[in-house]
Amino acid sequence: MEKTFLEKENKYAIEEKKLIVTKLEEINNADEADNDEDLDVKNLELFIYKSDKNVQNKKDINRRKRFIKDISIKLTYMFIAAIIFNFGVIAFLNKANTVPSGISGIAVLAIILHPNVEPWFAAIYLATNIPLFLIFSWRSKKSFTFLTIAFMLFQIITNLFFTTIPAVENFIKERINISPGWNSILEFKDPVTHVITKYENPDQWPIFLNGLIGSVFLGFAISIAWKHGGSTGGTDIIAYYFSTKKQKNISSILYIISFLTTITFLLIFAFVKPHAPHLATNSIEMIGGVKHEVVTVKPGVIFGLREYTSLQYIFIVNIMIHFIYPKYKKVAVEIWTANPKKTIKFLKVIEYWHAYSIHTAESGYTGKPVYKIETTMLLFETKPFIKDLRRLDPTLWINVKKVHSIIGQFNTKFVDE
Repeated sequence: MEKTFLEKENKYAIEEKKLIVTKLEEINNADEADNDEDLDVKNLELFIYKSDKNVQNKKDINRRKRFIKDISIKLTYMFIAAIIFNFGVIAFLNKANTVPSGISGIAVLAIILHPNVEPWFAAIYLATNIPLFLIFSWRSKKSFTFLTIAFMLFQIITNLFFTTIPAVENFIKERINISPGWNSILEFKDPVTHVITKYENPDQWPIFLNGLIGSVFLGFAISIAWKHGGSTGGTDIIAYYFSTKKQKNISSILYIISFLTTITFLLIFAFVKPHAPHLATNSIEMIGGVKHEVVTVKPGVIFGLREYTSLQYIFIVNIMIHFIYPKYKKVAVEIWTANPKKTIKFLKVIEYWHAYSIHTAESGYTGKPVYKIETTMLLFETKPFIKDLRRLDPTLWINVKKVHSIIGQFNTKFVDE
């Protein structure tokens, strides 16, 4: 029985190979004049992508038009990202006293030491990025450097708009406020000596909420910048270099860098801007029929909500980047069809850059042979790939599955170039 089973299995494998070879020969020998099988690829996204990468087409007018349109769209998104970023900082994160991660911590320190330079925060931030550009720009894609600089310039413009126009600044700070009347610092003036003493507000919930909401705004802004070919600068420039070199997702590299820089700045801020003493209500006493709160002064904390929201910021931002911009995430794609002719022709026309395999099976419904074309690609490649295939053959059945890991070289030019 075992021999019979193996013989049948080998026979089936031989027949499957013969069927695939025969089908491929039919495709290779197909009459190019056959209008029913000719591919109209001129408007397919991946054909245009491959054509634009061809050096010989650099002077093509349509290619230039597509380039101008593409860069205009990306610049628009950089501007939107800058607006969201600065709004999140001014409306929420500043109220939470969140300690920034990365190079922006230098600009924040400058503002603490010289508060009058606050409107020029973005300009100071840009200046601190110059050494990083000098070191890493020649190792990075030109469009990435260009769009990152564009984001920073847009950040300067939007920051000046939000902070130098009193009506706009007051509207953001006063009218967009989850805790009206609340201040992180309470000031008490001695009626005799007129000495003002500052204490941290014991009511801390606004710090948590402002930090949470602000982190979401910045996470969204940073993700927009990454998804459209740029970044917000600073340690993002370093992360981009190592991400492309190691083919690792941006979020994983950023998490490590952000965590290390945040810990560094938390230690610096502990000395430059330590927590003020806070007031604690110990008990309520009745004196002459009137309730009196007994309040004592407690020393400033070492690890408080400021530190917590700073670490919370790292976690939220990188989680959002992971889901919105999974640059190197890979998926397995299965294409089922009764006639693989158009699909295989399409793969040849676009000079498909990943490996693929072809298998045959018997349809349980019709009893006729069906073909499975299987390949692994980047998640960002699936949208144009599937869209093009469906335009060529609407009868295709396509299955996309997660890939846990890949060992070996993998072509990532689609997202790197």
